[in-house]
Amino acid sequence: MLMYDSASNVESLPVGEAYAGYINDRFADNKESIVKRFPRARVFGIDVIGDGWDEASIFDYEEGNPIFDPDKLHNAVAHRENFRPHTSVVYCDRANLDSVEAACASLWHMLWISTLDGTILTGQKSASGTLIVATQYKGGVNALFDTSRVLDQWVYGEPLP
Repeated sequence: MLMYDSASNVESLPVGEAYAGYINDRFADNKESIVKRFPRARVFGIDVIGDGWDEASIFDYEEGNPIFDPDKLHNAVAHRENFRPHTSVVYCDRANLDSVEAACASLWHMLWISTLDGTILTGQKSASGTLIVATQYKGGVNALFDTSRVLDQWVYGEPLP
């Protein structure tokens, strides 16, 4: 299944079943805008600060985001784990994967990896054994929206492999 996201171009998103939208920082109303546009779709929340673990299950570990710190990421994933039995997903690019896995080594989490080169890692496991539930394989800073291949089971809350 495909999932789409866009920080500032919600109107450009294609019709689909799954989306991800930001809940805080510069694009705090992003998720709400996506839900309004696609009320029947599954819309995941993305947290870039690390304090929205009660609203978002995805933590955006990218340079420039406040959560781009291993200790902050660890604390956010730990709070999410304690908040409810809903597994945290950490979004990162391949270059930051080792840092994410080290920060979250003692915590149950899954991964959303950005490749942006057409490579799809969805359904595979990282070297640490963490399940990759999504791959952002198309998009980037110059695109209107990002496209990710995601596991259907993750989107619909079914048991994962």
